[in-house]
Amino acid sequence: MSLTMHEIEAEARHLTPAERADLAQRLFASIEDEEAAGSEAEVEQAWLEEADRRYARYLAGETRSVSAADALARVRARIAGR
Repeated sequence: MSLTMHEIEAEARHLTPAERADLAQRLFASIEDEEAAGSEAEVEQAWLEEADRRYARYLAGETRSVSAADALARVRARIAGR
């Protein structure tokens, strides 16, 4: 059986101030880790959707392919022109 939030809080109050501060930092870090993981998954999903859209446009003849060498040459030219 798991403890309720109130029971955990009551137990945490028996810790020293330094221990409570450490516990609080660990809890905040765990929230940030979960949020970052969610963001990464959302970004990955967005890129997959974008890749699907681009591939569909290519198959429909709306765009053409460009070699990696040509694409890099274009990028380098733009950078050099700044």
